[in-house]
Amino acid sequence: MRRVIVVALMFLSVTFATASAQISPGPLSDAHSGLDGIRQCRSCHGGGDDNADAKCLDCHQALSWMLDNDRGLHAREGRGDCAKCHPEHAGRDFDLVDWGSGGRDSFDHARSGWALEGAHQPVKCDKCHNSEHQQRNVMLRRPDGAGGESFLGLDASSCQSCHTSPHTQRLARDCTGCHGVNTWTDVPNFDHAKTAYALAGKHTKLEC
Repeated sequence: MRRVIVVALMFLSVTFATASAQISPGPLSDAHSGLDGIRQCRSCHGGGDDNADAKCLDCHQALSWMLDNDRGLHAREGRGDCAKCHPEHAGRDFDLVDWGSGGRDSFDHARSGWALEGAHQPVKCDKCHNSEHQQRNVMLRRPDGAGGESFLGLDASSCQSCHTSPHTQRLARDCTGCHGVNTWTDVPNFDHAKTAYALAGKHTKLEC
């Protein structure tokens, strides 16, 4: 009798494990752990054609905004296939961000639409990607409880999103009209004729 009970329990255990695996292929990452469990499946799956990407963007509205405005990495690659780079059900410790070969420090920044050149190349990621430089209209769209760390929200089209201009409103906002990317004090494109004091005569030969 005892042997029958043990065999029955083993059978039920295997059956339950098999059924569980059919329902869920594995636990979600730590970031999505609040959606774990069979009662939460439809939070990301289901609904017509099972368009999981649309459901991703329902929560990740900051990313949705960037796609709508054709900005950043996701607007250039992976649009319409979130799971290709962010596969789920791989366990709590799984890193959802795919940095490519070499990891975060070797990420090819040109993929985001803004290649790092000159003095920008050796700068650490968090020197720019922090709350001081991130745009408020993007960060306010992030999910509740997402925390402060994010690589979204920078405006690479404007130098002044990271650099404070000492010129106030006296000069045009296009810094690259005068400055190069190697040093701020290097101004190979500066044209003195565009200032209130154009150089003439012997002044044209003087060093700055």
